[in-house]
Amino acid sequence: MKGVVAAAFVVGVLGCARKKEAPPPLPAPHVESIRKATPADPDAWRMPCRETVTASGRSTAGPDCLRTARVGHSAVRLDDGRVLIVGGHDIQRANLTAEVYDPGTKIVTAVAGGTPALGSTTTLLTGGDVLVVGGTTCSDYYKCPAVSTFEIFETRRLQFRSSQVHAAPRAGHTASAMRDGSVLLAGGWRDGNVPATAVEIYDSTADRTRAAPRMQVPRWGHSATVLRDGSLLVAGGMVSQWLKDTVNSAEIFDPVRGTWTLTSPMRMPRSGHRAVLLRDGRVLVVGGTDDRNPMAEVFDPVRRSWAAAPEPKAISSGFTLTEMSDGRILASGGTPRMSAQMKSTSAIFHTPASAAIEVYDARREEWSVVARLVDPREDHTATLLRDGRVLIAGGYCYELGILSAIEVIVP
Repeated sequence: MKGVVAAAFVVGVLGCARKKEAPPPLPAPHVESIRKATPADPDAWRMPCRETVTASGRSTAGPDCLRTARVGHSAVRLDDGRVLIVGGHDIQRANLTAEVYDPGTKIVTAVAGGTPALGSTTTLLTGGDVLVVGGTTCSDYYKCPAVSTFEIFETRRLQFRSSQVHAAPRAGHTASAMRDGSVLLAGGWRDGNVPATAVEIYDSTADRTRAAPRMQVPRWGHSATVLRDGSLLVAGGMVSQWLKDTVNSAEIFDPVRGTWTLTSPMRMPRSGHRAVLLRDGRVLVVGGTDDRNPMAEVFDPVRRSWAAAPEPKAISSGFTLTEMSDGRILASGGTPRMSAQMKSTSAIFHTPASAAIEVYDARREEWSVVARLVDPREDHTATLLRDGRVLIAGGYCYELGILSAIEVIVP
């Protein structure tokens, strides 16, 4: 009894030293690897074998599961729970194929049609179909011309159809689903890698776009996050094709007034970073092309200001950032943060991809490395499934090449 009282006293003293007691940590996720079996028919691959990997250990090399190995692709969860995976590229060319993964049956189904593109955006529309816009047609992303692709993927028929919209070429842009059901296309680059300020708003009901007020700063490789009040925060990106022209500027679009307003700049320039809306209304921004500190920061939409956030322990760029069902933020893969020695040698060009899975708990304001992917990878996709699991698909690893492996992170 005395020991219990003493322990309670110690906890009480330590608690008094803090402004608020941190909530207890939530359970750590683990990984399921799904292995490929013999094709059941020409259009579907069944993958019944599943292997579980916990945070305390990892399994052997991962399986091939997608119909086509791909990197730089996009993925979106459909209303029925399946996941559409579009585009990307293999070794030398943009990928012509798309495929649909069913997490219930573990079947991947090939989808015909669609324009081959690397870096296209996929946005779920109000009616359940998917809007696919822009990208490039070869793997040398910075040297290829942008394409004017503007297609609709019909989820019931599992097929693409061309939209009536005559869109301008666009790559490196963002496509944000707004509260009124429209999709706002912002920035990107066109011919000659010239960044644009152009903004278009797509109305899926009428299948047409209308020009919207231009952004204050031309940019591509930026992030776009819909805030709680329905406005849109755009941050970072590049104003030319050169990394030295990465910017820290940020601006907010008010869809009611139809205006862009510059807000406080980020604490450092970023492009190719990840941004996600937290449950408390703030925006968490992580990583980017610049490997300097700080790696993470948060935007407060009430104060219109940025503040430093706890830094992830292992990731730098090429990772995914996904909100889980419980509100925690999951980061997977990417390239590891480089030491000074790595930056000063040719090792920078052969940096192995990371297998780390990190989770950010905004309540406790901390990152935790909770598990490892079976296959290290970067530039893959991570899609939240209906049951709370996260589907990891494709990507690239220097040792393994372009991947077709699928893994599932279980919360």
